[in-house]
Amino acid sequence: MSALNLGIVNSNISKFFQKSNVAQVTACGNELRVNLEASRIVTELRLKGSNDTSEGEATAIVDCSVLKTLMGTIETSEVTLEFTDTGIIVHAGRSKFNLPKMLEDVDVDLNRPKMEGLEDFAEVSKTGWIYVRDHQMYAIALSFTHAVYTRVYVGEDGNVIVGDFDNSIFTVSQKAKLQSTCLLAHTVINLFASLPDGAKIAPNGTSYVIAVTTDGFDMYSQFEPYYESDPGTGSYNADMIMGLMQVPTSGEIVVSPAGVLKLLRQASLLINGSRAVITMEVTDKEMILHDQHTESRITLPDAPHAHFKLDFDMSLLMPAISKYEEETVKIYPAMAEDEVVGIILHSDDLTTVLAGVE
Repeated sequence: MSALNLGIVNSNISKFFQKSNVAQVTACGNELRVNLEASRIVTELRLKGSNDTSEGEATAIVDCSVLKTLMGTIETSEVTLEFTDTGIIVHAGRSKFNLPKMLEDVDVDLNRPKMEGLEDFAEVSKTGWIYVRDHQMYAIALSFTHAVYTRVYVGEDGNVIVGDFDNSIFTVSQKAKLQSTCLLAHTVINLFASLPDGAKIAPNGTSYVIAVTTDGFDMYSQFEPYYESDPGTGSYNADMIMGLMQVPTSGEIVVSPAGVLKLLRQASLLINGSRAVITMEVTDKEMILHDQHTESRITLPDAPHAHFKLDFDMSLLMPAISKYEEETVKIYPAMAEDEVVGIILHSDDLTTVLAGVE
């Protein structure tokens, strides 16, 4: 069932957010409504159907993963839902399936999107958000020591920043934007990336509503960003981060990211211990990657560039390099008080700053 495939985003189901594990299914007249929640997101699916009974509204809260998986296995063109005291019976052809209630209806009631007064819908830049998910989300902070970096910074100027203060890695692209500067939960990025072509978005106070309309169903998802002015959120310090990522006008090292990644993967095969460190050394003619087990050399083009020698955490350097799919990437030394403290990776689409390790 395409509606459930769209509305139930598997990556947004979490044991840490109870409501993300369930779906509230409601039959009302000739409409079937499925309500869902994830962190900072409220979704409603409205499916068109027919009701042969005169009974009023019926509802049940069931496991959303089981519902989605079960409906995905049914090949009949029509299904009938029968609401019982213990859950929902799904009738499909000559088969029937008992889907038990997860919770009693009185225990929890999922929220619904607020749709009043919406206008100025614009098309969602799906490809842009997919780029953010696939090329930047690896860098998001997982520790809540600096909780603001567990979110994605989206500037009204078009800069999308994802990074981790504790690990000293930040990425920036200009692939997507919203009408106002805000911070987004990872669940919202997953939602954007799962949308079909033609999805629309409109502001609704401090939140946004996404609308998808098809012949068989409608979907409305309301998501609530974080704002730096919210109590307890804190500043992302985007201006400072963008300053660190300022690309120099000269002195770049031009290498093949695929070639560098191959050497790093080879080196990783021989590493013992939980934290792997590799040294990057740049001379007049070569980039040398070495540790106690390996040494690899890459010939550099004849051009003036900075010389430096710096250690990097392999668990950060490898994914950073892997996100560059172009034939070449430019690498610059990142400076602090005339000292090389990291590198800046740069292409037309993506810039990454990664600090070295002491």
